[in-house]
Order: sequence, then C-alpha cells, then structure tokens
Amino acid sequence: SNGLSDNLVTAITGRGNDIWIGTATAGIDHYQFDGQRLLRKGNIPRVVLSAGLWKNEVTALLRDRDDILWIGSSTNSLVRYTEKDGFRNYVVNGFVFTIMEDDHDNIWFGTWGQGIGYLNKNTGALEQYNNTPERMLGLSSDKIQSIYKDSYGYLWVGTKGGGLNVARIDDVIVRRGRFTVF
Repeated sequence: SNGLSDNLVTAITGRGNDIWIGTATAGIDHYQFDGQRLLRKGNIPRVVLSAGLWKNEVTALLRDRDDILWIGSSTNSLVRYTEKDGFRNYVVNGFVFTIMEDDHDNIWFGTWGQGIGYLNKNTGALEQYNNTPERMLGLSSDKIQSIYKDSYGYLWVGTKGGGLNVARIDDVIVRRGRFTVF
C-alpha cells in the first residue's frame, strides 16, 4: 500500500524525487515521486535518541545538500540520520519545530520556548540563542515557528506572538548586531 503510516502529517522534506514525510505518531515515511506516481519506499517507525530511548513523533524535517536527514522532535533533540550511519542525537534546549541549512554547513533549528540555534556539520559545534535577553540578539520571542535564509544573507525568523524577526545571518553567527522586528 502507498498509504501514510499516520494521517497527521507534521513535516515534509525532499531532495530530487525522494520525499520524506514526518508524522505525529508513526515516525517518517519515505516515498519516491516520478511525476505521476507516488511509490512508498519505507518507514522509519521511530527516531532513536540514544540506547533504549526513542520517539515516533516528528516535528520538523530537513534533507540537506549532503543527503543527510535532520529530524526535530519534542524531546530537546536535533537528530541526524543516514541509512549508512543510522541516528546521531544532538541535545538542544527546546523542542525543535523548524530546521534550515545555510551556506556555511550550519543546520539551523527553531525551538518552542528556547529560541534558535545551529549545529555546524563539520565541527559538531552547537550554538544556541536562547530565552535570556542578552543571548537573543533582540529576537522578539523564543517560540520559533519558521526560519528561512534568503539569497541576500538574511535570516528570517517567524515567531508566535513576536512577529517576524530579520538579521544578517553572518552577524547572528558572530553575535553582532540585532534582529529587526516587523
């Protein structure tokens, strides 16, 4: 059957003709789309966080340019997955609700209640701009709904209750400047 494992779809990402669909209770479904037909390739029923600890609820997905699948969940985790290496968990503050890749090999994440952050794929360094005013660079809310990097080098952050926040991504990385709120 080509049916979804769960009808509550929480995240979608893709690369080429591969589509990954995150669900609320059944992990991640993997499909291929040829322009006419959707072919089910498999299901990752649970996201492994550590030995004996797993979650089947997915809140965010990103398939990056290196074909690594990044997974957000309501567990204070950003998870890296490849078929070859399996799961690798990075502990972050807050439930991850949105994920984005920049041009510097950083995987950015937005959390519910703990601001934004990024993980450098090359070094493994994790940086977070959390809910303390001196660390948020003027971010108007720490409840992040969406993030986006435009072609001009600006980071756009959509929040719950705090509107839209924009800053140059390079300034955010080095903790210079502040977000402008719209």
